Amino acid sequence: MIVTLGLPPGFQVDAGDFAELLGERKIDRYELTPREVRIYLGAMEPGQEFAFRYHITVLGCLTPRVRTRRPLNSERAR
Repeated sequence: MIVTLGLPPGFQVDAGDFAELLGERKIDRYELTPREVRIYLGAMEPGQEFAFRYHITVLGCLTPRVRTRRPLNSERAR
């Protein structure tokens, strides 16, 4: 089974969390990319749960941008 965890822009995952899961043999392997983490699990039974924690860190100060919409000209809207 493959689990894909998306990462928000401007954040970095702590690879040590996944290395620890691998060392404890809780996962088969993992892959890190700038946008996601892929976790490869072994066979699981129906209803079986798998829970874990991982940490992400913000890389810098993020400034949100908001685009404003101009009102439509009432004559053009007709």
